Amino acid sequence: MATQGGLPLTYRVRQANVNDEIPTLKLLIEAVRLLHRAGLSIKLLIADAQYYWKDFFKLSRWLGIKPVIPARPQIKKTLINLRVKHGFIVEGDPELIRQYHRG
Repeated sequence: MATQGGLPLTYRVRQANVNDEIPTLKLLIEAVRLLHRAGLSIKLLIADAQYYWKDFFKLSRWLGIKPVIPARPQIKKTLINLRVKHGFIVEGDPELIRQYHRG
């Protein structure tokens, strides 16, 4: 987890054979907790398509964070109107595209 400026909020060291989904949920919770202690919060979470999975969206929304994560091309029914196509072309809601490119 990093800030828009690329500064790390939190990190975990893990074995290379561990799926990213396992530590990612813990990282998000830890980042929210650390920022909360400093009187700060995460309003928008911009990530690439590898983080497009239902539990990550569910946790983000539960924490009050708007996820801006495009769906991969093979996903037919998307959670938000944002999709990345082959060649890294992003399509969908213009506001979500703007936010995605901002990150």
